[in-house]
Amino acid sequence: MLNLIRFLLLCVIGGSAFAQSYLPPCPPSGTWNNCFGTHARPDGVTYVGEYQNDKRHGTGIEYIANGSISRSGLWRNSTLAESVRLDPSLFPFPSEADRTQTNDRLRLNAVLNTSTLRNLPWRERLDRVVQGELRQWLSADARGLEEILPPAYPAALSLKQEVWETNKEFEERVEAARAERRRTIGRLEVDYRAKVEQRNKWVTEYNKTRQEREAGLAKRRQELITAGLAILAPAVTLSDVAFDQQLGMLTISAQIDGLGRQVFAFKDAPQAFRRSALTEAGAMKANPQFQVSQTGEISLQALYVEAGGSSSRGMPSTGIASPVQMASVTIPAQSPPLAQQGAVTVDRNQVEQILYREENEMLRKRLEDQRRQQEAALAAAESRSTQEIARIRAEAQRTGAELVRAPQAQVQEAHALVIGNSDYRGGGRLENPTRDAQAMSAKLRSLGFKVTELSNTNREQMVKGLSEFTRTASKADLSLLFYAGHGMQVQGVNYMIPVDMSLNDTSQATLQAVSLSQVVEQYLPGKTKLVFLDACRDNPIVTAGVRGASKGLAPINASEGTLISYATKDGQTAEDGTGRNSPFTQALLEHLADPFDIGVVLRKVREKVMKATGGKQQPWEYGSLTGGELVLSAIRPK
Repeated sequence: MLNLIRFLLLCVIGGSAFAQSYLPPCPPSGTWNNCFGTHARPDGVTYVGEYQNDKRHGTGIEYIANGSISRSGLWRNSTLAESVRLDPSLFPFPSEADRTQTNDRLRLNAVLNTSTLRNLPWRERLDRVVQGELRQWLSADARGLEEILPPAYPAALSLKQEVWETNKEFEERVEAARAERRRTIGRLEVDYRAKVEQRNKWVTEYNKTRQEREAGLAKRRQELITAGLAILAPAVTLSDVAFDQQLGMLTISAQIDGLGRQVFAFKDAPQAFRRSALTEAGAMKANPQFQVSQTGEISLQALYVEAGGSSSRGMPSTGIASPVQMASVTIPAQSPPLAQQGAVTVDRNQVEQILYREENEMLRKRLEDQRRQQEAALAAAESRSTQEIARIRAEAQRTGAELVRAPQAQVQEAHALVIGNSDYRGGGRLENPTRDAQAMSAKLRSLGFKVTELSNTNREQMVKGLSEFTRTASKADLSLLFYAGHGMQVQGVNYMIPVDMSLNDTSQATLQAVSLSQVVEQYLPGKTKLVFLDACRDNPIVTAGVRGASKGLAPINASEGTLISYATKDGQTAEDGTGRNSPFTQALLEHLADPFDIGVVLRKVREKVMKATGGKQQPWEYGSLTGGELVLSAIRPK
């Protein structure tokens, strides 16, 4: 009878194990209930099996770090109720890729919840962490791969015949010393060649790893964003529950910060689920399922909702919403691949000849004299160099100049487009932008720029002015855009707002406003581009709470040779100022003519603005320039 009971129990458990394939996979975030999933602890123990109410409940296998089975059988409330041998093929140990993803989640969970990031919006937290992870991932460790220095060979013999030695005894002692020296040279040669060969193997592996990581950057970013989303689990707000009795379809609206509003359709949802969703909407719980592309874009793919003790999966009823770009990573500059090293074979005879010659006392004395002269010359050169460095350092401290100056970029033709918009309709009027534009035009002309100035432009005038500027500045070495006025971001895209656009309707932005990215890429000619945006001033669109508009401007990707300077950091607003010019423009006017590289100038501008605004406004730059120093005061037009 006992054997019969055990047989029946195994059949029941075995059937349950087989039935696991019919359970839905556990969602990436939220409560795991009536689902099949995999969870790894930091100590390396991994459970694969069934869950209920976030606990191991049902059949499953527990593995240790090396993939060996630790325990298996029937689980109740995370406790092994009955130990039974199960088929591992039904509960497979996670693959290397799965374990990598698990390790990513454990590490990202710690980083995302640090005190410095915990209170930031989830998109900014994810963006910062993914950028940091990618930079670290791309930076392969090259320690220990330095070129192997040639060996230091034994010096020449310095033997003296003792008074009690015969000539033959002394010659035998010299020959024995030389033989030992030859053996030492042979050992050094073998050791040197072995080290070089090993170093070359490591270099090959290093270069291969670097190439693989660079090629897999997009996939790695996709993996990190997916893992980060599972940890952050952005909150979902549910609303507008409706049921079409004719079609038998339940629809629910979901809102996630930064992704907009989306309507999801729940087909064939259980009756208890529909009843609870329609009568107790506030008790529903939702877990989003994201889709992440290899370009770093995320969108909502599905929505898991729990209601009435059951769950259902909803799909977008109007198609997937517009994706949102995440983790705009600027790839670190990569150094060239490490070169292989040639192991120079030691010519023992040549070394012996050199050493034998050095054993001549007269030659040794001459070499010693030369060494002393060289040391004296080197000491004198070091002394002069130290004095010169001290002089330059002292001068730099007085003038604020840098100690080392790179070659200056040659700019023979520089063009600037200056736009100032003040006369907005309604309550959006600004006092300073037109005055800022006038002052900036005068400053740039004094620096040798050919300036095109536009004031209070509507959309038609702004587009026409951009097209005309592209034509007239087609041969420019350097093109510069200065814009003062209202600016806005809608779903991560930055716009410059013409004066005839309504500031109460963001739906007009894509039609009436002018995209900053398009302006930079299509309307600014030349290899070098500078953009100054005093365009994140207090925006009535945001203060009115209009859907889709965000505070300040969004970060922007800039191509090579482009530098974009915001009046304040992305997501923040800048002051229009109480004086004749805004704080940002005033600082630019004071420092653009400084005899320093533009990077140094912008650091001075940042310091000036932060001091003037009590730290509330911090100018920020995106992109990077190439070539030598760009000193605007050194422009020499034709």
